[in-house]
Amino acid sequence: MKKILHTCALLLSLAALAACEIPFALDNVSEPCIYVQFIPSNEYATALVAYAEPAFKKGTASTYTFDASEISVSADGKQLPFEFVEPEEGELYMLNSRTLRIHKDGCFKPGEKVELAVRGHGKAPDVHARTTMPPAPEIGSVTITPLEKGGHTVALKMSAPVKDGEYYGLKAVIRETVVSFTMPSFPSFPGILPSDLPDIPSLIQLDTTVYVRYEMAGQLASTADLNSLDLDAFANVNYSEGFMQGGYSSQPMMLLSSRQFSDDGTYSFYMDAAFDFDFLEGLELPEDLDVPEGEGDTPAAAPAGEDDDGEDDPDKPDDDVPPLSEYILVSRKTEYRLEVFRLSEELFNYCKAQYLSNFDMLSNFGVSPPNFTYSNIVGGIGITGGLTSAVTPWYVVEEISGDDLK
Repeated sequence: MKKILHTCALLLSLAALAACEIPFALDNVSEPCIYVQFIPSNEYATALVAYAEPAFKKGTASTYTFDASEISVSADGKQLPFEFVEPEEGELYMLNSRTLRIHKDGCFKPGEKVELAVRGHGKAPDVHARTTMPPAPEIGSVTITPLEKGGHTVALKMSAPVKDGEYYGLKAVIRETVVSFTMPSFPSFPGILPSDLPDIPSLIQLDTTVYVRYEMAGQLASTADLNSLDLDAFANVNYSEGFMQGGYSSQPMMLLSSRQFSDDGTYSFYMDAAFDFDFLEGLELPEDLDVPEGEGDTPAAAPAGEDDDGEDDPDKPDDDVPPLSEYILVSRKTEYRLEVFRLSEELFNYCKAQYLSNFDMLSNFGVSPPNFTYSNIVGGIGITGGLTSAVTPWYVVEEISGDDLK
């Protein structure tokens, strides 16, 4: 019996020791493969192919050359000609990658079956993928309603209810047009042009400046909206000029499935709305709050043109000197536009996986390599997925001029 107990104790000790040392190899943990990003649309006919080396490969990076004879692109079985796009001087580009410009009249149309294949010539497996172009999105109406505290609620209604298995993308654009002019100012007549100088009016400069920015078509404008939000309310990717872009989302495309539309095919969201901190209303600091001595004191500003020690500082501007010119705002106009996309199912799944990868804490901390959780590239990684688009006109939501600007 003693021998049996001794043997069991020894086995348990070995098991515990093995449990404390879990092998986790970081050398060549994957095979080399070809990465493809091909999003054919009714606007763009471009693709990106790249050679992906094994993760944590030791030694110097390999040089991989793509040859045009090893790549084929077709639509409904018809081969399409293409050319490699050379990067411009100073432009950043991915190592061992090539961008393709595909020649096709009218780009790609709904219902077309598109395929792309690349031979790996021994260094990586051959890859291929296909997709069917989705129907074009049909916009029924757009309703814009101003919010009490600024911004607007926008209701995008499709021409028919959105069914299960239909996937959309949405980009919201804001355009602001500002008209202003600058005119010289004079010490004796600040802001007024002297009438005895006939050539002075030519110094007036009239400018029209247009600002365009993309905004996330989100559903958060107050704390009350927090009760009905989930991760899908923020699901977006950075889509621009035919490609999914990495890094900061300068052109966020919201990802929408049927569950985010109402029964009549309407998706509502906020634009240009400032978050309402209504939970802070009525909040008062306690009267007996202790402030450390000296921390709450603000030193008095030194008089203009003097240092803190009272001496004159020639580098500091004198408040008595008038500005050389005056900037006068003439008018300002704000407009909204919506870009609506219909996505193939595989493209939607890929985009959703890219969004969810932002929450992969292990890869964010460098504990594990980032992985694609979805890909339809047979033999490789990446995406070949179709996209069609429709764009609304510009809607004027605010136009101010004259005395309203004051």
